Amino acid sequence: MSITIPWSIRREGHFDITDLEIDPARTGLLVVDVQRGYTERHLGVGLALEAFPDVRDYYYGRLESVVLPNIVRLIEVFRRHALEVVFTRQAFQMQDGRDVPAWNWRRQQIGTPGSPLFWVGSAEAELIEELAQPTDLLVDKASAGPFATSALDQYLRNLGIENVVVAGLLTNVAVETAARDAGDCGYNAIGVEDACAAYTELEHSESMNSASWWVSKSTSFVVEMLDGALGA
Repeated sequence: MSITIPWSIRREGHFDITDLEIDPARTGLLVVDVQRGYTERHLGVGLALEAFPDVRDYYYGRLESVVLPNIVRLIEVFRRHALEVVFTRQAFQMQDGRDVPAWNWRRQQIGTPGSPLFWVGSAEAELIEELAQPTDLLVDKASAGPFATSALDQYLRNLGIENVVVAGLLTNVAVETAARDAGDCGYNAIGVEDACAAYTELEHSESMNSASWWVSKSTSFVVEMLDGALGA
């Protein structure tokens, strides 16, 4: 059953789609890079952020009080309606990064203290244990956005997904790239404003306010949309 939902807000001088018809049953949740290296204060990027206490306090404070609870809420509503929950993680396949071109800046970052780049098998690459289930799809990627270096697009099409709800880390990097690429691939993409975080409030808000090929909504909007269309 299709429903019409409010989409983007009309902006002066822009072409905007203010309402969009979607099939809620063909909606999937994409949880981007909610890994220990991005969520635990003494692992991964937490080591680098120790030099920037104001940034560190903001980032982990938002993560723990707002973002993770809302991701859990989203996962619960998607599972309740038997909708797909898909996880991505930034994880190179080889510990020394040989699967990354030697000239690529990412290769130079692998293994350095506080690096945001992890390899499969490291503690930093692991998802937060309580979020994923063995039946969920987990997609490894070697780039910020999951569409560029994985078969995510094919997986989503195989699963019959037309609408992609994106949450996770970081707002202005992997989340924004995933949402924009999803829109560019023909999906109806929704970035969830209060279920993602950047290192600063400015980076987060600028990313959300400049959404292109995707739209920004709240956790409550997504929950109410699915419950209203599919039954609470």
